[in-house]
Amino acid sequence: MVVMDLSKFFKHTVQQALGNPLIIADRFHHIRQVYGVLDEVRREVQRDLYKSARIKMKRSKKL
Repeated sequence: MVVMDLSKFFKHTVQQALGNPLIIADRFHHIRQVYGVLDEVRREVQRDLYKSARIKMKRSKKL
């Protein structure tokens, strides 16, 4: 079992060195990916709003 970031290079190297271990994404990189996807959804929703609502949503990014 190996805990690592989600780099394809690291994954390939670990597989070469250790065969076929169970690879687990570390918490930091996993959460960063989740936040990135949620931020994309927020931006898509924000584009369809009127200016005042868009500004309010932009300032409420931590919601």
